[in-house]
Amino acid sequence: MADKKGAEQHARFKQYDYKANSTLVLTSENRTRDAHEPSGEPESLWGRMKGKMGDRVQHERPEAVEEKKKKKEAASKKREKQLDADEFALPTSKRNRHTEGLSVMDTDNAGMYRPKTKETRDAFETLLAVIHTQFGEQPQDVLRGAADEVLSVLKSKDLKDPEKQAGVEELLGPLGSDKMAQLVAISKLITDWVSEEDLPPPDNPMDTEIGVAVEFDAEDEDEEDERDVVVDEDEGDEEEEGKVDADIRSEMRTNMDVDAGEEQRDDGLRVQEIDAYWLQRRIGRAYGDAIDAPRAQQLAEEVLSTLASATDSRAVENELVLALGFEQFELIKELLRNRPKIVWCTRLSRTQDDTEREKIEAEMAGNPDTVRILDQLRATRTSAKERQNAMERNIREEARKLRQGEGVTAVRQEPSSVGGVSAQSRVSECALYSSENMLVAAPTGSGKTNVAMLCILHQLGLFRRDDGFIDKNAFKMVYVAPMKALVAEMVGNFSKRLEPFGITVRELTGDINLTKSEIDETQIIVTTPEKWDIITRKSDDRTYSNLVRLLIIDEIHLLHDDRGPVLESIVARTIRQVEATQEMTRIVGLSATLPNFEDVGDFLRVKKDRGLFHFDNSFRPCPLAQQYVGINIKKPLQRFQLMNEICYDKILDCAGKHQVLVFVHSRKETAKTARFAKDSALKEDKLARFVKADSASREILQTEAEACKDTDLKDLLPFGFAIHHAGMNRADRTLVEDLFADGHVQVLVSTATLAWGVNLPAHTVIIKGTQIYNPVKGAWDELSPQDVMQMMGRAGRPQYDSFGEGIIITGANELQYYLSLFNSQLPIESQYVRTIADNMNAEIVLGSVQNLRDAAAWLGYTYLFVRMLRAPGLYGVPIGALDSDPLLLDRRLDLAHTAALLLDKHGLCRYDRKTGNFQVRARADEEKMELAKLVDRVPIPVKESLDEPTAKINVLLQAYISCLKLEGLALSSDMVYVTQSAGRLIRCLFEICLKRGWANLTDKALALSKMVTHRQWGSQNPLRQFRGLPNEILTKLEKRDIPWERYYDMSSQELGELIRMPKYGKTLHRLVHQFPKLQLAAHVQPITRGLLKVDLSITPDFKWEDKIHGYVEPFWVFVEDQDSERLLHYQYWVLKKSFAEEEHTLTFTVPITEPVPPQYFIRVVSVRPVPLEIHIQGFDIHNFEARMQAMSRPCYSSITQHAQRGKPALVFVPTRKHARMLALDLLTNAAAEGEPSRFRLAEQTDIEPFLTRVRDPALRHSLAYGVGLLTETQQPAEQAVVNLLFESGAIQVVVATAATCWGMTIAAHLVVEYYKKFLLEPLPVESYLDHFLHDHFNAEIVTRTIENKQDAVDYLTWTLFYRRLALNPNFYSMAGASHRHLSDHLSELVESTLADLERAKAIAIEDDMDLSALNLGMIGAYYYISYTTIELFSNSLAAKTKLKAMWDKDSPLLQLPHFTKELAAKCTAAGASSVFDIIDLEDGQRRDMLGMSEQQLTDVAAVCNRYPDVQLSFELSSGPEVMAGEQVAVVVALEREQEGTEQPATHAPRFPGRKDEGWWLVVGDPKANSLLAIKRVNLGKVAKTKLDFAVPTSPGKHTLTLYFMCDSWMGCDQEYEIELKVTEAMDAE
Repeated sequence: MADKKGAEQHARFKQYDYKANSTLVLTSENRTRDAHEPSGEPESLWGRMKGKMGDRVQHERPEAVEEKKKKKEAASKKREKQLDADEFALPTSKRNRHTEGLSVMDTDNAGMYRPKTKETRDAFETLLAVIHTQFGEQPQDVLRGAADEVLSVLKSKDLKDPEKQAGVEELLGPLGSDKMAQLVAISKLITDWVSEEDLPPPDNPMDTEIGVAVEFDAEDEDEEDERDVVVDEDEGDEEEEGKVDADIRSEMRTNMDVDAGEEQRDDGLRVQEIDAYWLQRRIGRAYGDAIDAPRAQQLAEEVLSTLASATDSRAVENELVLALGFEQFELIKELLRNRPKIVWCTRLSRTQDDTEREKIEAEMAGNPDTVRILDQLRATRTSAKERQNAMERNIREEARKLRQGEGVTAVRQEPSSVGGVSAQSRVSECALYSSENMLVAAPTGSGKTNVAMLCILHQLGLFRRDDGFIDKNAFKMVYVAPMKALVAEMVGNFSKRLEPFGITVRELTGDINLTKSEIDETQIIVTTPEKWDIITRKSDDRTYSNLVRLLIIDEIHLLHDDRGPVLESIVARTIRQVEATQEMTRIVGLSATLPNFEDVGDFLRVKKDRGLFHFDNSFRPCPLAQQYVGINIKKPLQRFQLMNEICYDKILDCAGKHQVLVFVHSRKETAKTARFAKDSALKEDKLARFVKADSASREILQTEAEACKDTDLKDLLPFGFAIHHAGMNRADRTLVEDLFADGHVQVLVSTATLAWGVNLPAHTVIIKGTQIYNPVKGAWDELSPQDVMQMMGRAGRPQYDSFGEGIIITGANELQYYLSLFNSQLPIESQYVRTIADNMNAEIVLGSVQNLRDAAAWLGYTYLFVRMLRAPGLYGVPIGALDSDPLLLDRRLDLAHTAALLLDKHGLCRYDRKTGNFQVRARADEEKMELAKLVDRVPIPVKESLDEPTAKINVLLQAYISCLKLEGLALSSDMVYVTQSAGRLIRCLFEICLKRGWANLTDKALALSKMVTHRQWGSQNPLRQFRGLPNEILTKLEKRDIPWERYYDMSSQELGELIRMPKYGKTLHRLVHQFPKLQLAAHVQPITRGLLKVDLSITPDFKWEDKIHGYVEPFWVFVEDQDSERLLHYQYWVLKKSFAEEEHTLTFTVPITEPVPPQYFIRVVSVRPVPLEIHIQGFDIHNFEARMQAMSRPCYSSITQHAQRGKPALVFVPTRKHARMLALDLLTNAAAEGEPSRFRLAEQTDIEPFLTRVRDPALRHSLAYGVGLLTETQQPAEQAVVNLLFESGAIQVVVATAATCWGMTIAAHLVVEYYKKFLLEPLPVESYLDHFLHDHFNAEIVTRTIENKQDAVDYLTWTLFYRRLALNPNFYSMAGASHRHLSDHLSELVESTLADLERAKAIAIEDDMDLSALNLGMIGAYYYISYTTIELFSNSLAAKTKLKAMWDKDSPLLQLPHFTKELAAKCTAAGASSVFDIIDLEDGQRRDMLGMSEQQLTDVAAVCNRYPDVQLSFELSSGPEVMAGEQVAVVVALEREQEGTEQPATHAPRFPGRKDEGWWLVVGDPKANSLLAIKRVNLGKVAKTKLDFAVPTSPGKHTLTLYFMCDSWMGCDQEYEIELKVTEAMDAE
């Protein structure tokens, strides 16, 4: 038995090994059929196949079928002999015009007409165009086949004109007289067509038009197969065929389950059919339209309760009659007869976990009446391994039949379901309560999205604070979905379900980008693999990608697809990042069922005993019955018609029973297929089966059809048919979806958009054809596996169906592929080999791969590495290599070496073969895009032949820029592909030219990029960028050919006269002055002979309009040499709306010598006691933090490369934070290479005594592994320890901040300066005092060091600034260096500086000489604040200015979270205008008024509880009667209502940090506008304070005001009047 079992396993392995399936998986992108193979289009029906597949099925066959079986077996043997004899014979058609010299590639085209002259070729192409308008988008072989048949009819000598028209209309559909006349005229131009009678007979005739219909009856392995032969009408008897088909249908109805045994013989229910919803469905079927789903569910629960009661059968029967009615007597009999089965099977199906199920099974096992039911359940609950073996046996049998059959092949697989515990229940423990990586492989519809939600909830729990709120800024989660439509669906799903937590979910795809602020606000990003790959490739985006703590990859079985390498890159990059940063990112993979799920689990670093879950098809909530129909007809037109008729036959089988969803692959085909089915039903008088004449659905459909805008839909809808595709009106699509969901539409024909975008299931799903136009390949290709599986996933509705049915109609050649695909027979292989070079280039640019060994290590993280270990022979690994190299390091080095050579060859990186090091370099594009002209509509002529792909791309790109409209779906698809890539590729060209410093090419590439973006040629008028201007006006302006600069000088009247349309003059004038225009002024200062300092002043000179400019306008700043050949400097500059009217200054330095490339190496020997090697590496990353992160790995590589054998290394970084981060990164990289202590040069025991002196835990940890830290704020004792260990050679590396270098005495072999640019010539120290002279003068005037203008001049003569004026006058913009020049320059500088200070009210100038300080100047000097800042404060501050980012006229309610201006106005109108009013509302009233979620109400309540409620009382110490000028005191008592003693922080979300409350008591005289007293108060629960002030000097009554004000909250200030009776002051006597 063991040997037999091993032999079976070996045979099964060989049947589905790599060699048998590699062309279907590894090279799936090349698995294209010949142009004339089955295309997935409708053709006539040759036979109907019914049957069941599986080893648990038996058949009771009528006698007629047994007789037919013997005839078929004899015919089959005869046909097999003929096939063996003609195995290598070339099949030819009756109309074959090439009887010799044919190749295998010509086989399928041999029977078609081929023009022989240019004239007939043109006429034939015109004929194809006419047929194209009739058929829509179809493969060329279908169109050519139809053209061939049309010519056969039109050229026939035996047919008259009416007969010819009838024959052509039978082929093409209804034709008008004009179109028929056109076809006749075209046929007359085709003079080289030869009729069939004139052809010589073929040498080896074989009739390719015979179709064979095969039905597989999946019984025992040794049972013989059956075949039904359906022949042409001239070779068979149609009546006999119909009889056989009827017999087969009868056979299908009598199929029984082998394991059902006695229960089926006594007409009982099969126990496996009874699931949690069986009773509800059975009641719904019995009542029909008279009951809705909720009522059916309620009745089902009542009936189940009655059946489960302990009463006798008679009582149960009475209760059922009362509940269901006398008319349901048959249903009641069925329920009573199967009472125990229904009760116990329903209970089992509703169990939530294994424990509950085992408890019920134990109860059943102890009861003699129920143990039989349990045995029947166990008998039908086949294990996963048994089902796998049975499936493999069936597929082997089907494969044998496929090799022998032709015509139509049908394979049917019955559904199987074991019920029981759901997939979510089994994975919940790991998903919700652990952080383990997971792989969940389960069938479509089994709830994988819920598994993702459990993982998300676990992650939210990790970041829940003690106060119950979630720290939303501490993490991000990423969900990777394969399709944009699925991305949008998941965003809606997650947003709705996570709304109570306040979690923000956003889409990030190629169509939708997020701003930095939007990314900061987002916790869950739903994206596509390609977009996330791009994000993680960019170093400047890693600041937020490093926050990702959960990565969920949906449909990870797409590893075997063309997009698989992208998934491998994402996972490998994530795992490496986790190891490098030591910050956990959980990876969760969701997949369809697959055979080698353990390999994928190893790739995702999943622990097999914790996070690996595999579920077979029995866990599908609605089991799926599958049918596969293969067509092997050679003639394209017949194949086209046959597929339509098969589809109609399958639809007819479901008519009146179930809804049908038919997927086709073009928009036109939806209407054509639906109309064919409707017309066929009309001919056969079977339309009533789809919609009954007296039903309510008929009236609803007729009413709704009148409102449809789509003419096809309006025609189809009244008959129960509908169509759906993206080209339809949104209202029509929504109507169709609603009518289908409500059950009124019986047949819906749709494109794949319905499968991805809308969750609209049906009992039966038919995929009619599996070919779709692929714009990438420019040809028709097979549907992707994810599309097919998504479509099949729409089959079955769990609440209403016991099973769903999926039918695939495809070519016979593809049949086994789809069988294997849906039955998990195709192992998931890696496609990474062909993309290693591209992905390695990305890693090199990212900095994570620095050399060949890094590349080999990187490949060890890929799925390719996992599969190479499992199946080395499939990936070119030499025999026996695993024995000598268990980790295949040599193989990985070979792959990396080959990829590196390829990158080096194409100029993408430098590869040093001796050292194995990589260096990135920009790539010059070797191909120039030639703008070409295909027709007169395209502006630039073409040079290439139109057959070349470059010419096609050229024309499409020009047409896109020229805004030309294209016709034809296939060409439009190409246009979409080209235009989506054009902007990105041209932008890439621009950046390459930019990095290379090619000024002229940079300018042209940027201009071309803008042309593609704006779809406008550079020669056209710039006003075309403003949408809304009539084309007539733009054309007139372009004809005038006036330089753009002249438009600015023209008035609105002149512009109106220019186009002879005066009324448009003002509009043109407004748009011209809204065009972004800048005034530039440059100030150049030479620093050395080889370096210039440039101050560029930029003044915006246009009117800002939000609708046009948005919030920012970006610009590029270029500095070119005199020949416009080299770029000396470039800078990306953004003008913000808030500064659109201000002058801006950019300062930069420009080398006069040759410019420095983006990355380069220079070796220089300097004049030093020790020769110095300088290695320079630049990083072109704008974001500072991202740039610092990108430098960490190169820094580590520099130390290991240039400071080998323990040579000391010193690294300088900008700040203390970066010092700690770099030290950790160095240790992490060392640990990743297996040498955690490589930087420690002494023994651990020798260093430990010194570590006890170090208090800083981070420093102590890094010193223990050989890396020290030096910062300017470090304790002297700790600095001494670091210096001692470094100088003694105990540690190799010290990371220091830049500020410590001035007092540092230690030296090192290698010094890495982390952020500065090396200059190899000494720079003079110049003074910048003139840039900051205002504040210095102001401070000296306040201290009276400078009292007049002469003192100011004398003050300057003591500065470095004065001494450098004569030595470098050009730097300070002086015309000369003489004493006269110096004196004039200083005098002018002093005059202008003092004048600015006077205008700012910082100083006063008397008699044009003497200087004195004013209040603002003194405040600025005291607080060390710039005079411009003080001036701004003085002009901006009002009496009640608060730091709330609100105006004083705004409602105080806007301080509360989630309040908008509209909501505040609504509350004010309802009488709640203050925060206290909101607090006083009743809970229900507050909830209704605000309309917020519970989480938002909680946020509002938290802020309201912090809002200050202060009671104030005061009294005068001397009473109200006081004497003039007397000092009096007012005593103020304050009491605040609050919880706790700590003063709460202010709710100020726009304030950069924590904002604490500030309270002030002020006494003032409003009439005199004078301030008498002010005092700041520290407010706790209770406070008491005193203010002293002087009484007004004038006698009489005075009303003063006591103000109690807060500088943080609005709406809580208080004012009180103080009445004083002032008497005359007493004389001193």
